[in-house]
Amino acid sequence: MLYQIALGVGGALQYLHRGCNTRIFHFGIKPHNILLNEEFCSLISDFGLVKICLGSESVVSMLVDRGTI
Repeated sequence: MLYQIALGVGGALQYLHRGCNTRIFHFGIKPHNILLNEEFCSLISDFGLVKICLGSESVVSMLVDRGTI
């Protein structure tokens, strides 16, 4: 079960980073931001810290700290 949840989170992050036209970097992945539906499929929540990049950008620069410590 935990393995399937981890695979779901990894697949979701891969889609956000490389699968959609607008690349999305979450910067807030932690257990509290992973939701499970009735079939225990992983869902990522809380997109308050995201960085959105155009498809042509290959480097993400951060001038301020992001995420949870």
